[in-house]
Amino acid sequence: MDTNRGQTVFLWLFVGLLAASTLLLAGLQYRWINEVSASEQDRRQRRLQADIDRLARDFDDDISNIFTAIATNNRDWSELDDATIEAGYLQQFEAWRESAKHEQLVRRLVRVIPKGDSFVLREANPLRKEFQTVDWPPGWERFRERMNARLRGDGSRPGPMDGGTINVIEIPRWRSRERIEGNGIREWLAVELDLPLIQKEWIPELLKHHLGSTGPLEYDAEITMSEEPERIVFASNSTGETIGTAADATCQLFRLKFPRGRFGPGGGRGNSEQGRWQLAVRHKQGSLEVAVSRARTRNLALTTAILALMLVTIGALVWLTRRAQQLAYLQMEFVAGVSHELRTPLTVIGTAAFNMGSGIVKFNNQPQLERYGTLIQDQTKKLGAIVEQVLRFAGARPDQAHWKREVVMVDQLVDDALAASAQAIAESGCTVNWNIPTDPIAVIGDATGLQHVLQNLISNAAKYGASGGQIEIAALLTSGNVEITVKDYGMGISKSEAGKIFEPFFRGKKAVADQIHGTGLGLSLAKRIVEGNGGKIFVKSQEGKGSEFIVRLPAAPKESMSEFTDPVN
Repeated sequence: MDTNRGQTVFLWLFVGLLAASTLLLAGLQYRWINEVSASEQDRRQRRLQADIDRLARDFDDDISNIFTAIATNNRDWSELDDATIEAGYLQQFEAWRESAKHEQLVRRLVRVIPKGDSFVLREANPLRKEFQTVDWPPGWERFRERMNARLRGDGSRPGPMDGGTINVIEIPRWRSRERIEGNGIREWLAVELDLPLIQKEWIPELLKHHLGSTGPLEYDAEITMSEEPERIVFASNSTGETIGTAADATCQLFRLKFPRGRFGPGGGRGNSEQGRWQLAVRHKQGSLEVAVSRARTRNLALTTAILALMLVTIGALVWLTRRAQQLAYLQMEFVAGVSHELRTPLTVIGTAAFNMGSGIVKFNNQPQLERYGTLIQDQTKKLGAIVEQVLRFAGARPDQAHWKREVVMVDQLVDDALAASAQAIAESGCTVNWNIPTDPIAVIGDATGLQHVLQNLISNAAKYGASGGQIEIAALLTSGNVEITVKDYGMGISKSEAGKIFEPFFRGKKAVADQIHGTGLGLSLAKRIVEGNGGKIFVKSQEGKGSEFIVRLPAAPKESMSEFTDPVN
């Protein structure tokens, strides 16, 4: 026992050390995950900004390429008439459309030519291959106001993207340096972009290419006017919630830059330093910080679950080890107990045989021979009962297929069990009160096995009940079941041992201390038999006040009971 106790102490010290190490590892893991999450958030922030910067560059380059393709002309404009200029525009416009990915991106190509205190608008007609004089198109009102302000000299310096209409871009075309008059601008080349195409095709394609990779988009995107942030040009969030200042990253679109002199002398002076549109993106989970935080939470939950699983596994191993140790100890106790139980009848039988063989017992002394014969017979029965119980335990299985299914009358079952327990009852001096039910009650099960169960319970009541006390047996039919109770008023069972009495080889401390004979297999075997017959067995007990064992079995249908208790299929 001291060795076992020392092993237990060492085992729990080892478990404590493992638990402390696991908690330390959990703390370090929590710290490392937080550091990794902060680094991950910074990395994803920088990557996201770089991605949308590339998106803006691709967008602006494609817009700039429209003017690069259409408006490039290195000849001195002073030598060209309007017809030649317009023919060049049309030719270059057609060449751009043939190579462009979105050939319908340009809805209108218009020459805005200053004339006195107003403008003449000449719009390209690719189908008729000519320019036509037109009025100001619908939706160009703000662009017209800005151009009139420039003409009056009270607007911003000339150049592309000075605000105005949401999808109209213009660049100045300069006169020859030798013939500069006024501000030196000969005309503006204005392009109206197809806004629905930008919103439904082009922007989603750019977002998919730069932010979507191979999977679905993780981000919502929103494009607003830089000078009017409340004016939304594009939004990918189907919920209607605006991003506003809660963006994870932002950049400007329509920041067009042209090399100096590309569109005539002085052509670089009108470069746009500020984009007309602003792109804002935010993670679909609310923000990049929230997304990283959720990933951190998932990682923490996963690692916590793994560590918890490790602790549970260690705990289970410890518990199983302790159970194995306890089972081994109980088995040793069982072997010692059975050896003792076997030794007593064997000693009596051996002594009687020796006396008879050595002549101590005279064969002509009939009373003495009969007394010795009865003694040997009683001890042989005890020996056989022990062997039978061990064999029953080894062969008993809880599955119902192992047991016979027949109608068994409860009163006959109890009578047979009482007859088999008569010697134990007589030795204890107990009185049995068997409350026979008025109406016949029957159960469905294996008669031999169930008789052994009741015999064991009655014998235990006689063995552990108060000497000369009472044993009460009763049967009751309740809602499809029959409950058979065996009650004594003896030593009872402590709360700490009540949950173990149906385990193999277990014997209570008081029973061992009082040297009450037993193998520790009876109740375990009874439980296997009852459950194998579709029933349940449980105990109600209070230490010092006795115990009540209840066997609940399925009741037999009334029509199946007869004088001969016919078997039921």
